[in-house]
Amino acid sequence: MNAKSKALLALIGILAVGLFVMRLGEGEDRSAGILQGGGSAADGGAGEQQPVESAGSEGELVAAVAGRVEAGVGSGPAVAAEGNCVVVGRVLGPDGEPFEGATCQLATKRRWAKDAGVDELPAFGDDRDSGWAGFELVTGADGRFRFDVPIPSASRVELFVAAGPFLSQWTERFGKSKRDQPALTGGVRDLGELRLTSCGSLAGVVQGEDGGSVEDATVYLDPVGKEPASKLTVDGEGRFTAGSLPPGAWLVRATAPGFLDSESLEVRTTVGEELGELRFVLDLAPVVRGRVVTGDLQPVPDALVLATSAAETGSHRTAQARADDAGMFELTLPATHAFQLTCKHPEYRPAEGPTPVAGSSKGVTLLLKPLARVHVRVVDAASGEALERFGIKKIEGGGSKARAPEYRARSMPRVKPVPGGFLEFFGLPERDLLVVAAEGYPLRYADLAGATWQDGITCPTGAGVALSAQGAGVIEQVIQMPRGAALRGRVLAGGEPVGGKVTLTLTPDRSNLFRTLQGGESLVALADAATGVFELPDLTPGVYSVVATGDAGSCTLVSPELQFGETNDVGDLELVASGTILGQVRLPSDIDPEGLFIEVLDLAGIENAKLKEDGSFRMEDVPAGIRTIRQGALRQDMIMGGDTDVNVPAGGSVSTTMDLTSFKIVPVRLLIEVDGEPVGGITAHLTDADLWPERRFGDGTEKHEAYLGKTSAEGLIMAYCRVRGVRMPVLHINQWSVIGHPSERFDLGLAVPIDERIGFETARATVYLPESAALPRDGSLRIRLVSKEDERMRSVVTIGFEDGQIDDGFGVQYDKATRAWQLGRVAPGRWKVSAEIYQSRIAPTRIGQEIQEFGADGGPSAQYSADATLKPGKASSIRLE
Repeated sequence: MNAKSKALLALIGILAVGLFVMRLGEGEDRSAGILQGGGSAADGGAGEQQPVESAGSEGELVAAVAGRVEAGVGSGPAVAAEGNCVVVGRVLGPDGEPFEGATCQLATKRRWAKDAGVDELPAFGDDRDSGWAGFELVTGADGRFRFDVPIPSASRVELFVAAGPFLSQWTERFGKSKRDQPALTGGVRDLGELRLTSCGSLAGVVQGEDGGSVEDATVYLDPVGKEPASKLTVDGEGRFTAGSLPPGAWLVRATAPGFLDSESLEVRTTVGEELGELRFVLDLAPVVRGRVVTGDLQPVPDALVLATSAAETGSHRTAQARADDAGMFELTLPATHAFQLTCKHPEYRPAEGPTPVAGSSKGVTLLLKPLARVHVRVVDAASGEALERFGIKKIEGGGSKARAPEYRARSMPRVKPVPGGFLEFFGLPERDLLVVAAEGYPLRYADLAGATWQDGITCPTGAGVALSAQGAGVIEQVIQMPRGAALRGRVLAGGEPVGGKVTLTLTPDRSNLFRTLQGGESLVALADAATGVFELPDLTPGVYSVVATGDAGSCTLVSPELQFGETNDVGDLELVASGTILGQVRLPSDIDPEGLFIEVLDLAGIENAKLKEDGSFRMEDVPAGIRTIRQGALRQDMIMGGDTDVNVPAGGSVSTTMDLTSFKIVPVRLLIEVDGEPVGGITAHLTDADLWPERRFGDGTEKHEAYLGKTSAEGLIMAYCRVRGVRMPVLHINQWSVIGHPSERFDLGLAVPIDERIGFETARATVYLPESAALPRDGSLRIRLVSKEDERMRSVVTIGFEDGQIDDGFGVQYDKATRAWQLGRVAPGRWKVSAEIYQSRIAPTRIGQEIQEFGADGGPSAQYSADATLKPGKASSIRLE
């Protein structure tokens, strides 16, 4: 034996000793495959067994043995190579034995890492889409898999494991979400054992009425009583398959563009079997063809045609289509029942109400009227100079004379350079609202080409407004932007300037619509540590509350009312040592304190305190003095936590206990019927009995009412409510009606489930105007009913006229031949009925609310009235004089 051979044998001996030591430390079963060819990361650990003597040469033999020991094949490496991460695990079958041949994919839909060599992977699983890229391998005889891959830079990586149609799939996510495993980093991530369960599968085909395949169909699988649903696509022959389905009941349905949806088919999958062949035959859907034109029959390209299920169908299906350059459209209806067609275009508005259609239709014509074209310019109110940067957002139907002003749809416009000095809008003068923003100015509100809002009050702009007829040309509108108010002061502690945080909150003003809207919004300024000075510019005029906090304590005050263009100095704010509130909340045993909090009601800028698991809380930095605190309400709570006053000492603490154990969880089920028939779409609340009927339509605060929901098509409302004491349900029918009172009261403090039927009986009435009454061509008619038994029970409906046509009747039908208005679903009783005619449009009100005027209409031009007694189930005639 030569020296080289002796050296090789010595090296092999050393390696053998090392392997023996590894067996002693790790166990015989984990290392048994090392010298028997346990496989590698490339082949998933499924390599064939090869004897050591098979090496081609002594050098190759040494290299092979050394490589296997270094890689640790079979048991996995102790550490990952630099820049890599290792993901290992073991797949087990339903019997708990290792599963060989399972496909494992480690993939992402984003870039894996720079210069990382990844493979494009096909769509994985029955409901997964394409676009995955990553790494793939197959488990070996021991069921193990090992990925030795670059550390991913993608925010989320997923591991997919699949083993055929009759076994479940396994998904593991690595990322930043709370539901994800921690993101993959350098090192070894051992997922342990992944056990698959036995499943079934199904297969089927989607065909048309002629027996031909439907290639672009989609099949939905809904597990009965569970979520979520799965979505399958079909192949070129309309066939679909779904594997790895847990045994149980499934609802299967098919859809396809241009076809009606199939009925849902309930099937049951079993372990180890394929359910087939399911066959769905889709009927062609009705098609509506027509055109969109103006009054002079000019086409309106790109108009959006919408189809919505008619109200009497009780359904909510929709469809849409775009008109071509010739104004022609073709729209596929999703069902065979009745639909209503409407049309939208940013430069036009509907000339008439919805067009009813049912089934396939041809020659449908939709008419549009042109909107006003307005060029809006924005100038500084003091200098008259045009602003070069501003932003405007239009809110349709939010103006002073809109049918239903949407004030709460306000949002901040985006300020940007304005080439040409104007922005173009299409809309209805005085009925669309503009929200204007510019740097250095508070938000401004203006009617489109009409009166201008000034803090919720309308007044003429007096600057360049020319109210042209719609479509007659361009309206030039100038909006003046006055400089905002400013507030400044100093923060002191012991008479010396200090730094601190100053929170400014606009106090809501219920007499002013826009201040009510803005109320509660807070701004924060930091006082300079050297001078104590703080300043907040560009404020909307109004009354603000100020809270200053710092290391030395806090200070609160209510500032004087701020005016346009003025700087208001609130002087020195002396910080006083704050106090701490230590409390305990006693909750019902079935209430989880997680998510509950304590809030201070009489101050803004104080951070809420969260309840701990034992119901305790700690609220620090509370300004000294008597403070009102409350346990914050949950959804559908009523008077949750009644208010509690606490005297907070300066620099000290105070303890308090809030007892809420008297509150109960009450399941509520209401069946609401009108004239013996269930009625859908009724909104129901519960409210305090002693507040009836003033709060027939509550303001949504949890202190006085709890929202239950809307009735289904079957007239049912099912909800849960936590309340105490006597409550009564308050009902509101969103169609025009004076029905607004319940038939019973319920004691909800006993935690007894509520399951009640609430029935209403209604009357019908026909209101006749005098022959001398001239209806306006452009104006409004308001019909008002006030109960003679209780004046707090009332209802109002406002009908608008435009170009001699009735614009909005709120469900009130007009008989032109008899000049009479037919009212349905009126509560029986004795009523004072009146009618008022206005020569201008006025904002209609919601049922039961006080009348609110949104513009100078000059009052009614004519008034008529009469008394009436309405009986249930009867029709009455009311002739006004």
